[in-house]
Amino acid sequence: MGVLLLILGAYSANSLACIPCDEDIDVYIAKAEKPIFPKHFYGDKAFGYVKFRIERSITKRIREVSIIDLDPPNLPKESIITMLRNSEYGSTAGIGYGIHCVKEFELELEFPLPQNISKSFKLELPKIEISQ
Repeated sequence: MGVLLLILGAYSANSLACIPCDEDIDVYIAKAEKPIFPKHFYGDKAFGYVKFRIERSITKRIREVSIIDLDPPNLPKESIITMLRNSEYGSTAGIGYGIHCVKEFELELEFPLPQNISKSFKLELPKIEISQ
């Protein structure tokens, strides 16, 4: 029984902390989620931009998302933070390696903004004169 507990203890999720980490690991956005904005929100531009910092725990859970720069600045921050939390991140060390070493990182992301089609789209029909 004691041997079984020893084996299970060695395989715990916290044992990842014992693996040596490389200082040159870069993090990238593996899969960016699309932002979900309130129905009344429309962007003046086609795309938005966010520079952000993410702090993670050793178990890869996101603890905190900080927005450093946001363009346009009037975007709903709740929608942006939810998008960043739901996105997937990877490391240059390969699948399953190295990402556990990165506890904090900064990235930039460009994303589409909803457009008000009724404002930007005007249909003008040609005038037709009917002579009898």
